[in-house]
Amino acid sequence: MRSILRVAGETPFEVVRQRVVDVAPAVEEAMASAAEQLIQRGRRETLQDALIRLLRARFGPLTPDLERRIETATTDELDRSIERVVTVARAEDVFGA
Repeated sequence: MRSILRVAGETPFEVVRQRVVDVAPAVEEAMASAAEQLIQRGRRETLQDALIRLLRARFGPLTPDLERRIETATTDELDRSIERVVTVARAEDVFGA
């Protein structure tokens, strides 16, 4: 897909997608699945970055263990943890007991 988009140049993604689907309809589901995965990964990375910034602003440098925990957290865990930043007494408590 990257190669197709590179060759497409300034052509909008939706136009390229429709042309690919017109030629190979079976590709549509795979394209949607790949796009959804990219969106989810981007959302997770954004939540990780936000949580790290909030924790550092409130508590200072983070421990390596907490950084690893943030790296492995699910999107749902990150969502809940961001809300907890304002109520926990220690950065390590952000993921709950």
